[in-house]
Amino acid sequence: AKVLGLTATPDRGDEVGLGNIFEAVAFEYGIREAIRDGYLAPIVQKRIEVADLDLSDIKTVSGDLAQGELERALMQDAVLHQIAGPLVREAGERSTIVFTAGVDQAHALVEVMAGYTAARCAAIDGSTPDELRARHLNAFARGEIQYLINCAVLTEGFDAPRTSCIAMARPTLQ
Repeated sequence: AKVLGLTATPDRGDEVGLGNIFEAVAFEYGIREAIRDGYLAPIVQKRIEVADLDLSDIKTVSGDLAQGELERALMQDAVLHQIAGPLVREAGERSTIVFTAGVDQAHALVEVMAGYTAARCAAIDGSTPDELRARHLNAFARGEIQYLINCAVLTEGFDAPRTSCIAMARPTLQ
């Protein structure tokens, strides 16, 4: 029997990719090629300056900013507002997935964003009960939730075709 394996995430964080199962890659189709061929929309990147975010004392761990220290810096009220306001302005009415540095930041950002938009926002993280996570993901897929704010959940193997805005509400060195 011949077996074909397909994936959009060949290099997974848990290192349990198809490379551990299959001996060879028959074909690769990268993001740049898919954009060129019209299957994916071109990426438009915008950088938002968060004036009150001070990263100068945050240590690095394994080549990136230390998560706990980073989240504490991002949890300052002024910083949360300097993320929420521009995020709502730049996203407009687009379905948006937001990545945060930590669980507390994800939930705090939902609360702060309520002051900037009437659109529905929800946060999910590793501790979100399965039933609630499923409800939020389904509501996002139907367009009932505009901002899906997550901490380390929607990283690999997640498909959300209506998404047209991704926000990295956490600085990274990688």
